[in-house]
Amino acid sequence: MCGAGQYEGPAEELKKNHDRQPDIGEPKLHPRAGVTVVGARKFLVAYQRESEHFGYRIANKIARAIRFSNGGFRYVKSMGVELKARNLAQVSINLTDYEQTPMHRVYAAV
Repeated sequence: MCGAGQYEGPAEELKKNHDRQPDIGEPKLHPRAGVTVVGARKFLVAYQRESEHFGYRIANKIARAIRFSNGGFRYVKSMGVELKARNLAQVSINLTDYEQTPMHRVYAAV
């Protein structure tokens, strides 16, 4: 479901889209309470590699090389971060499916 359409939006969605049927209960909204929607996804693995041996530009190049949107590993999102207060650079990585792209492969590439 979505928040769009106020109360009537989800009610109409239930009638039209059978993929949106509830797992438990009837496919209708409570007359006063509406509906509660809960979603779930796989675990997200967040990994940060900090170094004083390379700066922000190198961290950003590494991040670009490994993230999927730039042709890197599938299920990897990453960015280079400058940690000025600690005089470090960081490669910040999110693995959105650690079963398809194992952590050890990303670690070795970084």
